[in-house]
Amino acid sequence: MPLLLLLGTASFVVGIGAFAVIGVLPLLSADFGLGPVGASWVMTSYALAYAVGSPLLTSLSGRFTRQRVLVGGMLVFSCGLIGTAFAPSAEVLYAARVVTALGAGIVSPGAAAVAVASVPPERRGQALSIAFGGITLSQVVGVPASSYLGYHYGWPSVFVFMTAAAVAMAIALWLKVPSDLRIAPARLSDLVATLKDFNLAIAVLLTATVMGAGWIPYTFLAAMVEEKLPGTGAGAIAVMLVAYGVCSVLGNAIGGKI
Repeated sequence: MPLLLLLGTASFVVGIGAFAVIGVLPLLSADFGLGPVGASWVMTSYALAYAVGSPLLTSLSGRFTRQRVLVGGMLVFSCGLIGTAFAPSAEVLYAARVVTALGAGIVSPGAAAVAVASVPPERRGQALSIAFGGITLSQVVGVPASSYLGYHYGWPSVFVFMTAAAVAMAIALWLKVPSDLRIAPARLSDLVATLKDFNLAIAVLLTATVMGAGWIPYTFLAAMVEEKLPGTGAGAIAVMLVAYGVCSVLGNAIGGKI
């Protein structure tokens, strides 16, 4: 498997594991007795842990090879997934989501770094598009499939399956990512310097705004469908998730090409 395709597959697994809760949020909320606020924390705990943990862990792991970083991150990710599947309480569920986010926060930047380092400068945009294409593809295939499986076999089965996929992905990364690949470590001071640069800060703000505008309604799509279209069931939710995901894949592909 070509390296870029492998990285795209890794991001696909991360995307499903991170966002599978979107398709089963009503089921999960019912089992744990969560109201709207409690349900929102299933994703918010993940988002906050990712936002804080990713830059910290990326800077701390700079001295390790990218192979070890990616494999270690994927194993942490799998621990969070299995913890989610067997969480006995909402508090443990939130904690498992934090662990999942920390794993994803290691894998995603690591995959991006390897993708950029493996191609000539003029192909870096396309390389990033492929590496992160798995996340957008997971919206088309993974999240709707998770919704379907969750409604038919119970939401824990989704996370058990994803744990197995994450472990398999860790093995593949160990076998395929060059063991001697090292990249200049990113430091927290680099992040501070980026935010001090007006043009770069605007780019970061744009990204945050677009991501927030897209992910907030997407997170609650299943709940909104059940509320506004009662009786439609998993089929309608899956169709709407697929429609959203298809457009995300097209946008990612076009952006990478441009």
